[in-house]
Amino acid sequence: MNELPQAILGDLTLPMDAVHLWIARTDLELTDSLAKTYLGLMNDEEKERQERFIFPKHRHRFLIAHAFVRVVLSRYFPLSPEDWTFEKNQFGRPDVILPEKAPKLRFNLSHTNGLAVCALTLDKELGVDVEDLERSGATVELARRYFSESEVNDLKQLSRLRQRQRFFELWTLKESYMKARGIGLSLGLGNFSFTIEESSKISIAFHESIDDQPKAWQFQLFDPLPRYRVAFAVKRGAQKDLAVTTRICVPLLSDEIIVDDFRSSS
Repeated sequence: MNELPQAILGDLTLPMDAVHLWIARTDLELTDSLAKTYLGLMNDEEKERQERFIFPKHRHRFLIAHAFVRVVLSRYFPLSPEDWTFEKNQFGRPDVILPEKAPKLRFNLSHTNGLAVCALTLDKELGVDVEDLERSGATVELARRYFSESEVNDLKQLSRLRQRQRFFELWTLKESYMKARGIGLSLGLGNFSFTIEESSKISIAFHESIDDQPKAWQFQLFDPLPRYRVAFAVKRGAQKDLAVTTRICVPLLSDEIIVDDFRSSS
């Protein structure tokens, strides 16, 4: 049996004006050795959560996604993946407990059927969401219940096919913003509205009940692989849009850049 490669520690730098997005397939077949290695990276709480899943495929996805986050974090600071620790705020959002002298890493994880996405930046509010475009179930009907009036009116102007596409664009954007704020559904999905222009420019507007500044945020939509839609939100403040680099990886085995700085596209 070949010896598994070790994690590469601290070989990457995350600039202050950048967002790094990492993508991993969670439907890959794993060798017994790699699966055992991934399991050894998780703490007891993560292992307990994994065991609660009834179906093996869900335990498998959880295993890859959580090993993935730990391996990615270790690319930016020379700490072994199994040594990272996390804490959750009162609304359940996890943040990394940073070791002494570590960069002020902020991360956010999202996963769906077959894919996990991890976004990282330095010392900024950040959220990411990925959705499977082939999932079954209502879309526009959900929009009528949860979206703002302006977003629903926007959907009504589109063809049936385009309505479904726009639903996922708005849904992922809303999820990414709520995750960045870290206070969950208490914001109210209908209390903020997205506008997506033909030029792919994305803007947000807030109900008076939300204390936030639209111009402080950068949003991005993209399709990393067929059938998946990803959105991220980052509070960049008054600085210009952050550069975005996207990598796809198999934790501990390989990674490659698939998009390098797509600030002007979606």
